[in-house]
Amino acid sequence: MRKILLFFVLFWSTSVKAQDIEAGALVGLTIYNGDLSARLLSEEFFMSLHTAQGIFARVFNGKQLAARLDINYTKVSGSDEVTNFPGRGLSFESVIVESNVVGEFYFVKPNYFGDSEPINGYLFAGVTVLHFNPKTEYMGDLIPLQPLGTEGQGLEGYKDYYSRINIAIPFGAGVRFQLTDRVAFGLEFSARRMFTDYLDDVSGTIIQYEDLYDGKGPMVAELSLPGIEPSEDLKFRYFRGSKRTDWYYLFGARIAYRLNEKKFRKFGF
Repeated sequence: MRKILLFFVLFWSTSVKAQDIEAGALVGLTIYNGDLSARLLSEEFFMSLHTAQGIFARVFNGKQLAARLDINYTKVSGSDEVTNFPGRGLSFESVIVESNVVGEFYFVKPNYFGDSEPINGYLFAGVTVLHFNPKTEYMGDLIPLQPLGTEGQGLEGYKDYYSRINIAIPFGAGVRFQLTDRVAFGLEFSARRMFTDYLDDVSGTIIQYEDLYDGKGPMVAELSLPGIEPSEDLKFRYFRGSKRTDWYYLFGARIAYRLNEKKFRKFGF
């Protein structure tokens, strides 16, 4: 009878235990891939790495799923010095502040007591809301590019100004190491599939140089195509990049601390 009672207490306490709630921090490296980046995985590509920092909260459902909220701060940059078009003369840098909501799937289930395995892998995907603000150096100062309309934004026959708040789809994989009952360490790689081509202020829009020169002035025309010395004939068309959307990637290390105590431990198991 005591064994049966013990079994039911154990089963009940494991089944109705509170969800695990964690809080933690992230440090890592971010890199951009777009019109002003070097060839993917080349030496020049990795020269554009920038640091990333963030905080997060995670809730486990007691099985193999978890939900995570991130707030991250990082930077991206690119330059034609490392592309196949150095004569174009374009460059940019941008601070990114992002908030992610992702779902995680862990490969290994918790054991019978609900404890995490010492090592576990996971996949994740979700939604990112981010703010970016591409700038470039001009006359020794960093100039925000979006208000200038370097691809004719705001002029008749051209697109409207793009928003510096956008969404992306984050996805990736990681490995988690359970160091103690409450502390876990993780390594993670993730990509951000963006829905804008203006992270770097460069897209595949076709531009009439004369429209830009007359409608926005010589400075904007120069920033739009720095590698060109304008002549008396301004009637030529060009595009600065491709129509592919931009990406950025994050390599991160996470340290997490579980805030709540598992209920079954209150029963002494």
